[in-house]
Amino acid sequence: MPDRTGQLVIDFMATARREHPIQSFMAADKKNKSDTLSADRLDVLKAVYWHPGRTAKLLDTLYRLNGKAHRRAPELANMGLIYRDKSGSEMRLYITEEGHRKLNR
Repeated sequence: MPDRTGQLVIDFMATARREHPIQSFMAADKKNKSDTLSADRLDVLKAVYWHPGRTAKLLDTLYRLNGKAHRRAPELANMGLIYRDKSGSEMRLYITEEGHRKLNR
C-alpha cells in the first residue's frame, strides 16, 4: 500500500481477514506484541547466520528450505535483519547486527 508520498510501504505485521473469527485477530495481536519472527523467516535468518555470503538458491539446497530463502530474503532485508550484496554475478546474503540481536534474544 502506498504512503502519502506514493512510496510503496511493506507491512510485516500479522493480520487476520475480516471474515475470520475473533481468535484469529487475537492471535495476530499476540504475535505482533511478541516481536518474534515467523518460522519461515527464522529458518532463513539462521541459514544466513550459519552460512554468510551464500546465495538464496544454495541456502535453499543446503537446508532443504523449498524456496523459503528466495521468498523470505527480501522481507528480511526490508526488516533490516540481512543485507543482500549484488556486487558479484549472484546476490549473496549476509546477516546484519540487528539480525544477530534478533537471534540472540
